Amino acid sequence: MITGTTNNSRLQELRKYTVSTGFTEQYVGGGSWISDGVDYVNSVSGVSVVYYIGGIRYVDGTYVPIPPSRLTVETGTAAPVLVKADSIYVVGNVVTDDGGEPVTEYGILYAQNALYGTDSNLVYGANPAYVVKKERTLPLVLNSPYALTASDLIDDTLTYIRAYAKTHTDVAYGEIIEQRTDTINYYTISLTIDGEGDVDIDPPQPIGGYLDGTRVDLEAIEDEWIFIEWIINGTHYPYEGDLEKRITMNSNKNITAVFDLE
Repeated sequence: MITGTTNNSRLQELRKYTVSTGFTEQYVGGGSWISDGVDYVNSVSGVSVVYYIGGIRYVDGTYVPIPPSRLTVETGTAAPVLVKADSIYVVGNVVTDDGGEPVTEYGILYAQNALYGTDSNLVYGANPAYVVKKERTLPLVLNSPYALTASDLIDDTLTYIRAYAKTHTDVAYGEIIEQRTDTINYYTISLTIDGEGDVDIDPPQPIGGYLDGTRVDLEAIEDEWIFIEWIINGTHYPYEGDLEKRITMNSNKNITAVFDLE
């Protein structure tokens, strides 16, 4: 039975419930909410009371267990393929809960075999002939997104990717995302100067080469020697009054600019 002054608002709330004497004294007296080493955490909103007695959680007098902390990981998004048959960057993966244990390993899993694009197959320890594991080596920071690279991919193929994390007792997975690798070609220019002169290339050649279909302008720069011709992949293009030539990068180009003395 609860005793105390009837005009105490805390006591009026507690009259609705059967609670321990120790908790009643703390609640009615407005104490520190700690008795015999037990925290009596509570909040009052309208007629709702949440409190802990002996580590057991009650809401409005009914036992409601606290959802346990669980190892949780989320898969990010896949950036476009940057180089043909090379890699997909998977960014924004995050471990949001460690389940109360140290995370011993985390990273991404990916596969390009259609049979492994399901929750039951794209898992840690699956057949390594089909599922590739990329482990993150930096220390884990909860809720801090990380990126990894799925590499050595086949062109124009559906790829399945998911984040994972491990503790000593659990393995958790994010959602599986799908990304089709594109058929993207990049081509390079190899330039040779025959004689004395220079060549301006616009736009300059990027690292890795030009994207298939890029138009590139060549301009022969004369000094004391005069420009004679372009030789592009073995085909001769004699000078016809214009020092500039536009090419389309649809293959690797071996270009020779030929200069001669007047």
